Amino acid sequence: MNRADRTGRLDPYGGDPDRRRYPVRSHADSVRLVRVPARWTAPDGTARTGYLSVAAGSRVGTRVPIWVDRSGRRVAAPQTHAGTVAKAAMLAGLVVLGIGGLLIGVAILLRRACDRRRLADWQSAWLRTEPLWTGRRRAPPTDHGA
Repeated sequence: MNRADRTGRLDPYGGDPDRRRYPVRSHADSVRLVRVPARWTAPDGTARTGYLSVAAGSRVGTRVPIWVDRSGRRVAAPQTHAGTVAKAAMLAGLVVLGIGGLLIGVAILLRRACDRRRLADWQSAWLRTEPLWTGRRRAPPTDHGA
């Protein structure tokens, strides 16, 4: 809601001084970028040229900060602290997931080995106990391959 100030002009910020200092930007306020030819000076003093993305409507000669390497080629800006923290947190999460997956894999392999051993022990015990329970003698092994 717009309020009029003492002069009768409409105040787009509704008289709120905080909104004047920190305006809320809407999607309609987003800046459109255009590529324009530009020139800059490399750290060694040589002139460089290339294309930069700037806000549409910028005046010719407007200074735009860019990052360059030692030879004067444009490079990406250094990572922010928040970006570093986010990457570190993501990497830590991936490490935890990787170690968890490794431990689950080892647990599955150990469980299979223990199951094989347990089933072999059951088989051995049954081969000893079954003749006592049933009164049958175990048949001698037959040689089918000869």
